[in-house]
Amino acid sequence: MSHDAPAVAPKQPPVRIAALAYLGTIAFGLFAEVGTRSGLDRSDPQALAATLRAGEDLFRLGVVSDLAMLVCYLVVTAIFYAAFRPYSRTLSAAAAVFSLTGIAVLAMGLVNLMAPLMILNPTTGMTDQADLAAVFLMLHGRGYTISLAFFGVYCLMIGWLSARSRLIPAWVGLLMAFAGACYLLNSLRVVLDLPLPGGLADYLLLPGLVGEGAISLWLLARGLNAQAWARLNARD
Repeated sequence: MSHDAPAVAPKQPPVRIAALAYLGTIAFGLFAEVGTRSGLDRSDPQALAATLRAGEDLFRLGVVSDLAMLVCYLVVTAIFYAAFRPYSRTLSAAAAVFSLTGIAVLAMGLVNLMAPLMILNPTTGMTDQADLAAVFLMLHGRGYTISLAFFGVYCLMIGWLSARSRLIPAWVGLLMAFAGACYLLNSLRVVLDLPLPGGLADYLLLPGLVGEGAISLWLLARGLNAQAWARLNARD
């Protein structure tokens, strides 16, 4: 009398690589935004131009860091799609689309970062260079804000998938979802020019560090829940 062998769940996707890539996304993004661009005064074009000319190498390094951040997020998106696909192929694919759209918006925004260096080059012979350079930097800022709307939806969906699939603890998923909600609120605030009370706008992006940092560290330390992974794959 023969018995069918019990189904064996497929090998888990390399979520620890995704965790390292996510931490890389955070590190490269912070270095680019805080380490290389936080001191730029976009309200004073002449001072901005002087700062860019004096720190051109550091500014260019920030652009390279942005590129590294995007590569890391592509890795995160691909692996997270594979991780949550057994729970819902549709939702995993939709989340990946939002992430890839945000990545595309950020990638196009890098053109606005390179433009000021070209404009301020004395060989171009352009007039009002400082004013034009400031405009392009402000355009990059707006593009970054728009990309956060897509990343906000992505974080919300990944948070929901984490909590519902039980592949990751619900509290980690909730932190991720809260980060996504804050990203969305920040984008709406900027696009609609809505004031927030009590200086709240200065802290809207901080939950992103908490939520995305939490899911990265959890996956790096513990990986996916093996029992939940086997249960989800047994449904197929």
